[in-house]
Amino acid sequence: MKKLFALSMVIFLLVSVAACGGANNPPAAQQPAADSGAAAEAPAASADEAGSGEIAGELRIVWWGGDARHERTLEVIDMFEEKHPGITMVPEYMGGDAYWDKLATQVAGGNAPDVIQFGGNYPDYVGRDALLPLNSFFGNIIDISNIDQGVIDSATMNGNTYGLCLGTNMLGIAYNQTMMNDAGVTVPAPGYTWEDIGAFMEDLAGKLPAGVFPMTDNSGNNSNYLGYYSRQQGQNIFTAEGVTKSTPEMFTNFFNIWADWRAKSLIPSAETSTEFREDGADSSTLVAGRVAMSLIYSNQLVGFQDAMQDELSIMPLPDMNKNAAWIMPSQYFCISKQSALPEAAATFINFFVNDTDAGMILGNDRGISASSIVRAAVAENATPLEQKIYDLYAVAADHTTEMDPNVPNDQEFNDNFRRISQEVAFGVKDTATAGQEAFDMINDMIAKG
Repeated sequence: MKKLFALSMVIFLLVSVAACGGANNPPAAQQPAADSGAAAEAPAASADEAGSGEIAGELRIVWWGGDARHERTLEVIDMFEEKHPGITMVPEYMGGDAYWDKLATQVAGGNAPDVIQFGGNYPDYVGRDALLPLNSFFGNIIDISNIDQGVIDSATMNGNTYGLCLGTNMLGIAYNQTMMNDAGVTVPAPGYTWEDIGAFMEDLAGKLPAGVFPMTDNSGNNSNYLGYYSRQQGQNIFTAEGVTKSTPEMFTNFFNIWADWRAKSLIPSAETSTEFREDGADSSTLVAGRVAMSLIYSNQLVGFQDAMQDELSIMPLPDMNKNAAWIMPSQYFCISKQSALPEAAATFINFFVNDTDAGMILGNDRGISASSIVRAAVAENATPLEQKIYDLYAVAADHTTEMDPNVPNDQEFNDNFRRISQEVAFGVKDTATAGQEAFDMINDMIAKG
């Protein structure tokens, strides 16, 4: 059965993956890849052959994540160094809250790491001329013959590919299965509406332990949730044409949903919510046992489960049948234009993405692998928890459409969107005022380009 499911997942992702964001980053822009088909046909070096015994030096690598990701990544780095003894990796890793500020400072100061983990905001750094195109490595150091074309395209701008996708993921609602069992309730079946989840939360609230709320306040910590809601209304925040279809009323309605839930104590108070950034297991109300449900990226499920004892499960988002969901990039590895050893950096990226043993260690922490070979191997050996991620994909497969491009200046947009949502939560702004401000802000981001 697992073999059959693994095969079906491979076929599904080959056909339907439009791209492969990082946490709190809107999706990456998609443009046709130049000569990517020809590159795929060229003879490619294997993970063991590429650069082994020929390339030597010290490489700095930076990524964000929780403890589980750090441990898995460090284990793969050790494996890489054993196979490539001439290359020494110097890891720098941290939580998502400090990552972007530090990286921006490093890039501006001419001290960028060689290998950098990005989400959907990589175009901002292409605009700063900070990233090295990978095209020249395709077919010799980096093997893309088993990489889905869609994920190559997702990191391509103006004919140049700037990153290799580390996995695909999608948004879902993780829930504490143990709490649900203790409460004697069953979560709504796929296809439930926003109204259905609200009613479920009202029923659940009275059956949870004291101090535990049904849902995390996800009104502002993940702009992709807003993007999902806007697509359901046919009011995409940003389109391939470089415009917004959103309205102030759409933003207001989104804030109203959360304001209503907050008033009914279905989500934590503003004071409690601001204690948690919700950008990983280390800063999650779900992991802390303060809520029973929370929005996460599917690739985060393993890390969240590793950080807690209660059993977790995951379900699709509300109104899934409106086909507003999309498959997105979890992260990319990119090479700094400042790197003195780009060939060594490319050798590491190739190993990280294409080596099956590395893939077995990484599992689905950064999402379902972009390599068809690694993906099949991991799926064949999926744990019961990882199987829940595959089940989420299988249920949502018929309800995904092509992802929208990245919002210009998206980190600034994300930071301001969080601020506006918090002002609503604290009563500083009413939802209509906040909706107008959010609408004006997205237009400002677009105008700045």
